[in-house]
Amino acid sequence: MVIQNSRIQFAFVFVLALFSHLAQAAEIEFFSPSGEVKKIRQVAVRFSEQMVAFGDPREVDPFDILCPAPGKGRWADQRNWIYDFEQDLPAGVVCNFAVKKGLAALGGSPIKSIRAYSFTTGGPAIMQSEPYEGSYQIDENQIFILGLDAPATADSIQKNAYCQAEGVSEQIPVRLVLGKLRNSILEYRTSFMTRYYQAVFKRGENEGHSIIFGIEERGSEREKFLRLKDGLNSPIVVLQCQRTLPNNANVSLVWGKGITSISGIASSQSQSISFNTRPLFEAKFSCERVNAEAGCIPVLPMNLSFSSPVSIDNAMKIRLVPESGAAVQPLISENDKKSGFVQQLQFPVPLPEKTKFKIRLPEMLTDDAGRTFRPVDDMTGKS
Repeated sequence: MVIQNSRIQFAFVFVLALFSHLAQAAEIEFFSPSGEVKKIRQVAVRFSEQMVAFGDPREVDPFDILCPAPGKGRWADQRNWIYDFEQDLPAGVVCNFAVKKGLAALGGSPIKSIRAYSFTTGGPAIMQSEPYEGSYQIDENQIFILGLDAPATADSIQKNAYCQAEGVSEQIPVRLVLGKLRNSILEYRTSFMTRYYQAVFKRGENEGHSIIFGIEERGSEREKFLRLKDGLNSPIVVLQCQRTLPNNANVSLVWGKGITSISGIASSQSQSISFNTRPLFEAKFSCERVNAEAGCIPVLPMNLSFSSPVSIDNAMKIRLVPESGAAVQPLISENDKKSGFVQQLQFPVPLPEKTKFKIRLPEMLTDDAGRTFRPVDDMTGKS
């Protein structure tokens, strides 16, 4: 009987010791980032117990790290561990941090953690666009340039990016602009290239903050950027809506959910960039009147305005033609002549009283985008 009691007491003590050991297990109180996060530069971890001795110079990582981006771990103090990446992570990156097998606190307590910690920088997103959101007006056949935070697959762009237009019920697919046309567009749009270059290779006073795309590291930043522009997996996308957009309408370019990076990470949410298309190419005659029914005041200017610029060559062919007498040529300022285009014309005054006039336009009047003229009202007047 005494032997049985001893065995019971031993078992009871063993169970207490086991529970005491489990109760004393250390744990990870905080791990950041997690889930999907953009612009990651650092991982921060806090343990519930001291993990290293104060002043210990060793840099022993508590995790087995699987991540394509280079970095280095360090102990900020006895409980807090930091992992610094060499550069801001681009989109399309997944990192996993698994607690090392047998990891224990400084006092010997095991780390109570059975899972790996992971995060992703998500799928490709738009950093810069040309035209930029809020631009005054865009062409109904506008070509868009997009600077991404990671290269995206062409197939996923064509499947998930689209245009929306006021008055059009269905989504409008996009087409990618490639080859010589793409290159010539990018060469011409130097303002966009500068903005995107600055966003990608933004630098602080003391250290680099470059977003990386796995490009060759040799050469100047400008040379790297040119490799980005011309590379097979370039993060610069040139595209166009597959149909002509309606004039004078609210439109959006939607970078849809599901667009996938070259590394296989898909975007989890959509981006939308809003614009307005310009009106039809129209011309309108106006003059000062005493009232709506009266004729034009002959000593005040008569104006012809266009909804978009016309060439000086075309403008010089326009005439204000009276019922009798010589036709009147419009006035064109020296500044307009230098620019090569004009949007508003005036005819010299005074003009003869009680005379009817007509506006005579060239047969092939086009605007700066090559659109054909469409009149909107009576192009006649009288003084």
